[in-house]
Amino acid sequence: MRKNILKYVSIMQIIIFLGSMILPNASLAQGVFTLTPPNAMVSLSSDYAPIILRGIKINPENPFKFDFILDPGTSQVRGEDLKE
Repeated sequence: MRKNILKYVSIMQIIIFLGSMILPNASLAQGVFTLTPPNAMVSLSSDYAPIILRGIKINPENPFKFDFILDPGTSQVRGEDLKE
């Protein structure tokens, strides 16, 4: 009984393997995105400066307490969100 089950499982694996080689992959069926036509002017995107760590201030009484000095750049993160 066990030999028959292993035989059927092996045959099914072979069929699935051969089927995956013959049938097209699902990723090939995705739509084509449009590009700008040749010789067309492409405008520049707006400037972006990410949040940058500028420095670390260490507390002399408690050396495991840090204050991070951050430059928010052009991101919209400000105030409490930046502290988090």
